[in-house]
Amino acid sequence: MRMSSSPRRPLFRSLLLAVLFAPALFLSAMPALGDGTEAPVERLLEAHLKSRTGAEDVTVVLEGGDARVRKGYAPKLYLCLTGIRMEGTRIDKLLVNLEGVRYVPDGKGLRIDSFEKALVTGSLLVEDFVRSVAASFPSLKEPEVVLEGGKVTVKGVYSREGGLVKLRSLMRFTGSYRIDSATGTAHYEITEATGDNALVSKADVAKALAARSPKISLSSFFVRQGIREIRVDKGMLWFSSGSGVPY
Repeated sequence: MRMSSSPRRPLFRSLLLAVLFAPALFLSAMPALGDGTEAPVERLLEAHLKSRTGAEDVTVVLEGGDARVRKGYAPKLYLCLTGIRMEGTRIDKLLVNLEGVRYVPDGKGLRIDSFEKALVTGSLLVEDFVRSVAASFPSLKEPEVVLEGGKVTVKGVYSREGGLVKLRSLMRFTGSYRIDSATGTAHYEITEATGDNALVSKADVAKALAARSPKISLSSFFVRQGIREIRVDKGMLWFSSGSGVPY
């Protein structure tokens, strides 16, 4: 007796073709270099991330073997962003470790579509801290900053108009960075303030300076994680996030 063909066969055949040709479709969608050859995956990801983050320089390193990488998946991806601005302040280095990364064609480049785990570390240099304070709090003239031994010290001449009198005070502020566990943001907390003019409120100026000092937050970064650790020493502020937040 002749057997009729199963209605599942066309569906099975379609799925099989999709599995077989998916890598080819991914590669055919990858942008090419000027000489007609395919651009390296790392370079395409770097171009997209530089455009998206506004970083001065981006370096991407992939692990996982050529075959898997060219199919749009990397078990591990290491990312270094130099000169990225976060919360209005320049971050010198931002290092990102991603695991279980999938990326897809996007216009002329590739973009990260998803990842399973992430860890972000970064560093803020003292000279960038000074520039941030000078720009955000112009009432404090010629600010000087020391980042040493877990402490942040800011010195400068506070100047403002006070009716008919121009008030000036040579001031010094000392404190450290504290992490808000609710928001995952680290901010400058001033614990001591001194000044040489009794007419200038040390508490008011300290409050204003703390509010305008660099904040460390990943809320606007594509890896949205809270800051879990922060260290201050040797002219640098170093920070690190947790892991495991979906993209």
